[in-house]
Amino acid sequence: MTLFVLIPCLVIFLIIAGATVWKVMYDVWLPHEMVTLHSGRVEVGYVLGDNGNWVSILRAGERRLVLYRETQVDERVLCQLRTQNPYSDLTTWQVLARRSWTARSQQACPQGFRGNP
Repeated sequence: MTLFVLIPCLVIFLIIAGATVWKVMYDVWLPHEMVTLHSGRVEVGYVLGDNGNWVSILRAGERRLVLYRETQVDERVLCQLRTQNPYSDLTTWQVLARRSWTARSQQACPQGFRGNP
């Protein structure tokens, strides 16, 4: 009888552990940024470096690295990609205690961005 309880619990644990490892290993741990250039182009991705001369951006969804001169950049704004899960940006405590829900601190990133092909 104990095996009927332990085996499903073990399977659920392994699935959660595997999903957690996958997310930690393959997600970038930087916030998304919307980089607006003087030309009007908008790049959405992770700003990997900004040394004063060049800004390197890893494009979201493409995993393509693009470089722009610092003089070409007009504005950099943190943004948040829309996710399927409405609770993804909330802590467990915020989900359980509805009174503490707060508005998102970052604006949503544009869906389709205008950048280099």
